[in-house]
Amino acid sequence: MDLHDIAAASLKYAKEADHAEVYTIKSFTRCAYIDGSRISNIETKTDSGMCVRVSSDNRPGRACATLSGKDSAENCVNSALRISAFSPKSAFRGFPLPSKPSVKVNVVDRKIENVTDSELKDLLSSVIGSCRSEIPRGSLRLSVIESVVANSNGLLTEHKSTMMYGHFTSMFRSVKNGEGTESMYGVSLRMDPERTGEELDRKARASASAAPFRGKEKITMILPPCELGDMIMSSACSALNGENVHYKRSVWSEKLDKKVASGSLTIIDDPAVPGPLCPKICACS
Repeated sequence: MDLHDIAAASLKYAKEADHAEVYTIKSFTRCAYIDGSRISNIETKTDSGMCVRVSSDNRPGRACATLSGKDSAENCVNSALRISAFSPKSAFRGFPLPSKPSVKVNVVDRKIENVTDSELKDLLSSVIGSCRSEIPRGSLRLSVIESVVANSNGLLTEHKSTMMYGHFTSMFRSVKNGEGTESMYGVSLRMDPERTGEELDRKARASASAAPFRGKEKITMILPPCELGDMIMSSACSALNGENVHYKRSVWSEKLDKKVASGSLTIIDDPAVPGPLCPKICACS
């Protein structure tokens, strides 16, 4: 299924609209799972879908669909056109104009793109073998994602990227049980399976031997990047969301070029940055 062909055909289906924009995407994912310190299964999955936005007489319409058949794109466009016919008028100012005829962006790790089931199995086997504690649950997901955006102004962009996500839990059973977790994500397969297994074991044993602190003390705390990132995103994610900013739902919608947080915190959202997935959160004292 060629995304360029789907985008071009969808724009033709939407030719009666004053403006139209089509977003198409497909992904290929390999997932490997650990259950009770054993590799339970490895699966592959392909997904594809699209979203179309139209505007006629400043009346917007939008529809999304899974690309499951030859008529999926046309049905999706027709749904958007029907919605546009009944929508109230809005202050629509048009879709983006192209600065270049086409734009192509790739952030691809060939290791993820070409990984085999046996290589996935070897990675998880190394995690299990390096952890002396039990691993009740674990998963490693590797994806290749492609997208194409085209609109009636002549804009055409395509993007191809890879993604890695892993999450593992550990359990050390003793007089008091202890649990540990390890998560990792990024655009490349920069995973050290032996270190992952060792960290799972260390965290579970440390949790089992931990004692409650009853006093009060002012101390300096050092948080791992993933935990700090989760804390920041859970509190600021809604305000940083592009759609919320666009529709003025974000408390920071009118705060461009203004200070909204501590000067010790920097958040960068750049999908071309190598390494971990964006946004990148930096904190310094």
